[in-house]
Amino acid sequence: MRSISDASILVIDDHLPNLKLVEAMLRPAGHERLTLRSDAHDLPALLETVQPDLILLDLHMPAPDGFAVLAQLADLIPRDSFLPILVLTADVNPAKVTSTWYLPTGSSGKE
Repeated sequence: MRSISDASILVIDDHLPNLKLVEAMLRPAGHERLTLRSDAHDLPALLETVQPDLILLDLHMPAPDGFAVLAQLADLIPRDSFLPILVLTADVNPAKVTSTWYLPTGSSGKE
C-alpha cells in the first residue's frame, strides 16, 4: 500500500504566489510529487503525463476558468475511476461562495 505522501498532486492556479504557497505547505509535509501549473490549456496531455491522484483547482482563472476545467475533467476522467478534485477559491463574496460550493452534481459535473 502506498503512503499518502507518494500521491501525485496536480495544482492549477493562475497566481504564482498561490502556487508557491501550496508548494510551501505540501513539500514540508512530505509531498514530493507535485506538479504546479498556472493554466490548464493542455489538460488532456497534462493528465496523461502527471496521472494525478488529487487535483487542487482554482476556480477564478482566465480562460479556461475552474468551471470550464471541471467540465473538461468530467469528459476526461472515466466514470468508474476516482480522482478527487479540491476546489480552491479566495472569493469572499457570500453569494458567489455559496453558489460555488453548491455543486449539485459533484465536481465531475455529471449526475
